[in-house]
Amino acid sequence: MRELLVEKRGTLKKLKLATDELEDDGVECIIASFEGGDNVLEELRLDENELGSLKAFMDANLPNLRLLSIKENMELEELEDFDDWKQKLRDNFPKALVLIDDDDEEPTVQEEADAEVDALADALAAL
Repeated sequence: MRELLVEKRGTLKKLKLATDELEDDGVECIIASFEGGDNVLEELRLDENELGSLKAFMDANLPNLRLLSIKENMELEELEDFDDWKQKLRDNFPKALVLIDDDDEEPTVQEEADAEVDALADALAAL
């Protein structure tokens, strides 16, 4: 898997690996695969996996990341100083929307923009 990610990291902007039973070592591999000069990853979704630590994210160099979602990783919520870890994670990715808790919500602006794009596509298809 790592070879495939390294090969695609210059073109892959979104990676969704939710409910894949990923553990910390798998996340470390994914992050390491995207570190480097040609990384364009903007969105990383790792919801509903089996993460037990946020350490892999603390030194991650993902400068183009705009969304990181790690919601519903129950083992994370059992960490000591969970709130401190959450703040450190948000500090490490200051340009990204970081979703950790069920309380964290994505803005609905994107859905409205998608609806406008869909309407435009329908109009063009009718021509």
